Formats: sequence, structure tokens, C-alpha cells
Amino acid sequence: MCSRAQALTRSSREDCQVLAPTLSRCESRHRVPELTFGSGEPLVVIGQVLPSLDMRSATFPPIRVEPEVRAEVEAVLREGETLTQFIEEAVVAAAAWRRVQSEFVTRGEAAIERWKQEGGGCAVAEVMADLQARLDDAKRRAAQRAAR
Repeated sequence: MCSRAQALTRSSREDCQVLAPTLSRCESRHRVPELTFGSGEPLVVIGQVLPSLDMRSATFPPIRVEPEVRAEVEAVLREGETLTQFIEEAVVAAAAWRRVQSEFVTRGEAAIERWKQEGGGCAVAEVMADLQARLDDAKRRAAQRAAR
């Protein structure tokens, strides 16, 4: 089973959405198991996903790398894995990672906005006064221990 088919057994809706475009080439060579969500219920059946995909393939532009970089990448290829497969998997993983990062930033910005609207937070002077009190207390306790 190719790595794309193995990746499809992940139980995550996001993984399914990211990996679905890679199914057309993979599915023709391998029997891919039904995808399930955490509860074990079927999430998407391959036969249901494939007809909705655009079956045309696309290529990425060729990239030039130093010979040392190519040798380094070829040194980590798994048995039977091609450079093309490695690059394709890396691109899919990088795109998924960037999507996750973007969603994280969006959630963070929304949380900051909610916090501002709810009037949360403290004035800088309050925070600095609290930190100074903690520092003074720690210095006092350290002096008491040293005096013993």
C-alpha cells in the first residue's frame, strides 16, 4: 500500500479534506480502506469521494537544487519510494501544516477580539505593581534564609 493510502486511514476530517485530491492516482493501484472518524463510524467511502474529484492531474514546476540537497533527500528515501513521491508527500504535508497554522492564528485573533470586547485584562501599572510585590517578597524570603 502506498503512503498516500496509508495516510488515508487517519481518523480526521481535516486530513481527509487535505488528502482527498491525491486519491485518484493512489486508488487505482491500491485498495484503500474506508475512512472512519474517531467513533468508528464511516466518514467517507472512497467510492463516494472519487466521482466528485476533478480527475485531471496537475504538475508542480520543476525546482533546481544544489546536488548536495538532492543527495541528502535521496539518502532518506524509503525502500521503493521515488523522489517524486517524496516531494508530493512533502508538499501535501506542508500545505496541511500551513492550513493548521493559519487556523490557529485565526482562532487566536478571534480570542483576542473577544477578550477586548469583554473588557478583560489589567492595566500595565497593575501588572507591574504585582510583579514588583512578588519580587520584593522573594528577596525578603531569600534574605531570611541567608540569615539563618
